[in-house]
Amino acid sequence: MICLTKGHKVVIQQRLHESDLTGDLLQRGGHAHLCLPAEFEPDRRYGTSIGWQAPRTEAGALLCPQRFSQTALEEYQTALGSYRYAGQFQQRPAPADGGMLKRHWWGYWQPRGVNLPPVTVKLPNGTIELRKAVELPIRFGSQIQSWDMAFKNTAFQPSPAARQQHDNLSELPRAHCPDPQQRLRALPRSIVRISAAPTTQL
Repeated sequence: MICLTKGHKVVIQQRLHESDLTGDLLQRGGHAHLCLPAEFEPDRRYGTSIGWQAPRTEAGALLCPQRFSQTALEEYQTALGSYRYAGQFQQRPAPADGGMLKRHWWGYWQPRGVNLPPVTVKLPNGTIELRKAVELPIRFGSQIQSWDMAFKNTAFQPSPAARQQHDNLSELPRAHCPDPQQRLRALPRSIVRISAAPTTQL
């Protein structure tokens, strides 16, 4: 850039992380973002301030099939893995369908009486499914608890957390317990207290 006052800055990169240079600029704002994924995603259709609009409209349409065919992209996805493929070809710091927990594994809930639109979900075979949200029941017949606890005896420990199925949270105890034995003693009391509490819909 020759002139710092009248020149324009252009950043061209593949995505590497949520907080990479592109992510930082997007968070700050004031920049035009042009994203050209190898496989088109309808919810990420970009245009520019000079009037250009992405010509692709169909989910999965290829950016340049003459250079990168569907077969070639599938081979790259296998070789690179989902995270590196998402960064290099889809311009995403993480796969659209999730990393360890895939988006198409999940069902979707909605509050009773609310008619939300279907959720667009891309299946592993590339097809698009419109998944309708299911109404939350008044009361769940069973509850599942998941504990996130650290057992290293260090100066700082993440807070233990108990979560329940479908984000219907009765209670979320948090405590700083440096002593592993102290955490183990608190665990049975927390289980009894949470199990006895009525379910609250979030």
